[in-house]
Amino acid sequence: MFSGLGVASRGRALEDVFRVIITDMKYAVVVKPGTSQEKIIETAPGELTVYLRAKAHDGEANEALIKALSKHFSIPKTSIAITRGVKSRHKQIEI
Repeated sequence: MFSGLGVASRGRALEDVFRVIITDMKYAVVVKPGTSQEKIIETAPGELTVYLRAKAHDGEANEALIKALSKHFSIPKTSIAITRGVKSRHKQIEI
């Protein structure tokens, strides 16, 4: 599949393929702030329920949400945006 490519090129090619796959994804997210555990559950394709320790106060839960999703998807925090529901528990995020 990657014949003729050097080791560095092969790794870069796989990284580019992965990056194309995870861009422009949208998720409907229900946030449950103030819980004892942090976890992410996929309730349906394109829908997540995210349990956060952070309280829904002064944007703390939004920051914690982005951090948790960044860790879950193994992508930088700057790649995640809350496109709807900044002040709601029902949000739409875009990667």
